Amino acid sequence: MAGPDPICELEALIHTAVDDPGLLEIYDVATEALRKSFALAYSTPSFETGDVFAWVFQAADGFLNLLREPTQEALCILAHFCVLLKRLDYYVSLLGACLWMAF
Repeated sequence: MAGPDPICELEALIHTAVDDPGLLEIYDVATEALRKSFALAYSTPSFETGDVFAWVFQAADGFLNLLREPTQEALCILAHFCVLLKRLDYYVSLLGACLWMAF
């Protein structure tokens, strides 16, 4: 990825807005896992869909609870994850074409 690290900017904003050390730890785990998924998805032309969805499994359980409340910070992290889903457009289209041809 060229340019500034969007996850770094997100982390800085979260650390400015949140004072609770427990919440910050949850957000830090989620953003670090997201950073790894971004790196895998954007550093190589041939990545696997599991590289994108790995974030869901690496994010702390506490983060998923924060999505249920929801907090602004958790929603912002989730929105950044949705950017990764856009990288799957090609694969989803290809899968749809294969399924269509099979039937």
